[in-house]
Amino acid sequence: MRFTVKSITVLFLTCALYAAGCASEEVTSNTPDPTPVNPFELQGNWYKANFHAHTTTSDGDVDLPTRVEQYKGAGYSILAVTDHEKTNDVTPFNTNDFLLISGMETHPASPNPDMRFHFVCLNVPLDLSFAKEIGAEERIKTVLGKGGYVIAAHPYWCGFTIEELYPLKAYGVNAMEVYNATCRFCGRDVSSVHWDELLAKGWRLPALAVDDVHNDSSLHVGWTWVRAEALTLDAIMAALKSGAFYASMGPEFKDVRIQDGVVKVECSPVVKIQFFANAPNGMQMLAKDAPLTMASFEPKKKLTYVRVEITDANGKVAWSPALYF
Repeated sequence: MRFTVKSITVLFLTCALYAAGCASEEVTSNTPDPTPVNPFELQGNWYKANFHAHTTTSDGDVDLPTRVEQYKGAGYSILAVTDHEKTNDVTPFNTNDFLLISGMETHPASPNPDMRFHFVCLNVPLDLSFAKEIGAEERIKTVLGKGGYVIAAHPYWCGFTIEELYPLKAYGVNAMEVYNATCRFCGRDVSSVHWDELLAKGWRLPALAVDDVHNDSSLHVGWTWVRAEALTLDAIMAALKSGAFYASMGPEFKDVRIQDGVVKVECSPVVKIQFFANAPNGMQMLAKDAPLTMASFEPKKKLTYVRVEITDANGKVAWSPALYF
């Protein structure tokens, strides 16, 4: 797509409804969790990361040294190796400019008899293992008790309902995957609807993008930008636990924040900026003759959250952190 320097034709599609019989002025939710930070209001560096990867330790196509080089050579600063029910010794691969995080993908039973949970666990000890009968709550609390971090993987691919996912809040799940590159082959790579519904219920849940790489077909497709003070395990884990990150397939956010009740966004050149909030509220901007690099959204109703998606000329998307009013 080629743009010329002309006035930007912008299509505003405000989704808030005001007619009689529509949603009430107040948006209700459960008692909110502690608010994640806004990484754009912090000092620090941005580090490119993939937090879901497999090797020949489980069902990946290459060994750990090869997988490390695939990401290190592509400009990533962080990789988590998360083989199924198995760990890897990551110590030999850590350098001043590359952090390899020990992880595991574990699969306890879920309320759905046809699908087990998939939890990506980060910063786990080398000797971690679970018997098959150990349930979701015990596995999560074990990982958290050891200083780890738990991500609900590809909920759309799993086919989970919100009723099946929401109890994970009480168990302590830290985040979810809003994008999983491997799941795109069956059309279930984006779990943004699940994210919106959980946010609307009051779960202040951060979201990541990952490759879930098993082979070359899912290398370097989706990643997470983490804002941290340094490229150390302690600093990166602290950033994850505070929510200092956003998900992307390519486009970049320069700034996202709420000022005086107005949501403001600055980003790399894109063709669409979409604001999401409690249903049925939101707004869309579309570029016609020149790319968009900024937008603002002033809600007309009281909301609990807002988030932003940007889409570039190649159809690649980035997902901002959710912000809270």
